[in-house]
Amino acid sequence: MVLTASRRVRRRIKIALAASLVLLVLLTAYLTVTLRYELTPGSRGWYPDAYSDVTAGDVTEHRHLARSGRTIEFATSIANPGPLTVRLEEVVDDGGVDYTLEGVRMNDRRPGAGMSALDAAPFRPIDLRPDSEVLVYLTLRLLEVPNTTCAGFWLHSQRVRFKVLGMTREQLVPMRNVISVLTPKANGQPCAAETWNMPIPGV
Repeated sequence: MVLTASRRVRRRIKIALAASLVLLVLLTAYLTVTLRYELTPGSRGWYPDAYSDVTAGDVTEHRHLARSGRTIEFATSIANPGPLTVRLEEVVDDGGVDYTLEGVRMNDRRPGAGMSALDAAPFRPIDLRPDSEVLVYLTLRLLEVPNTTCAGFWLHSQRVRFKVLGMTREQLVPMRNVISVLTPKANGQPCAAETWNMPIPGV
């Protein structure tokens, strides 16, 4: 059967439309997966600088005194629940006026293989396979603290930058516990702060 010129044009249009539809479906699937992909809090943590720890329900609040220039060190783990391998590229300094992120180290050993801070190495981009996690040690340097007593901030998530299927994403990854940093009373003693009783998103 010999196709006329008009039939050949219509056939080419149909092929082009079909190809465009397939590309649209693939693009939609790609964006759906990459934009919805999330990291989760891991199973480990380390809070050596807290003057007290208070647990309410499933959340422990690690309390610290706020003094200008002081450093606070702790560790929180970041997990990849799968099903894709992602590349954790950066732990983002998100402190604003309260603190600056002075140092980031990491320990990618298995959860049962120990988590000593002495084993931590300087942070580097790392591939997180499905069902794996990395313990990240953070050193915060406090900036100007409020002049009022019992004032400060609470930290319950950490912003990270990662890449999944070639797309760079940023996400606030929840921490299983809460870091509170409050100025002391007038006599220098810690405040009797109320226990953190709000749900942590994603936990």
